[in-house]
Amino acid sequence: MKKIPLTKGKFAIVDDEDFVVLSRFKWNLHNWGHAKRTDTRVAPLNMENYIIPSKSGHEILHRNGNKLDNRKENLLLAKHSVLCHRSPKKKTAIHSKYKGVTYDGIMRRGKHTYYISKPWRAYACKNYIRYNIGRFKTEKEAAEAYNKKVRGLYGELAYQNKI
Repeated sequence: MKKIPLTKGKFAIVDDEDFVVLSRFKWNLHNWGHAKRTDTRVAPLNMENYIIPSKSGHEILHRNGNKLDNRKENLLLAKHSVLCHRSPKKKTAIHSKYKGVTYDGIMRRGKHTYYISKPWRAYACKNYIRYNIGRFKTEKEAAEAYNKKVRGLYGELAYQNKI
């Protein structure tokens, strides 16, 4: 394992056999956290694409989530849907701190308002299909149900809420 210097004082981690080839180039730290080569006449290319060329419809996933750890054991070729699933919960949802969980406790029908006894809803998505897992009394129960469902959908690549 060796380190290749990047801009902004950061380093990329690579295997010894890849270091010989990759260290000949100048690498920058991209805004999204990848090591990117920009001193080329063609389009900029991420370091992981030099190590494992991606196939059509697939992208390279960093197993440990560190985009600067480009050792072969940390890289995996996966479909885009798996990559999207592994991303952490978006900050825009205001009702739950867990991914795949929403608060849906009030239902309005005309002038009437109803309060639902199980207000927390859990769901998961894969290949553009949304799986409604169910309704739960607590946010934690919904997050646990989400974790169980995505383990079945994605196996070892499943993003797990930290409960």
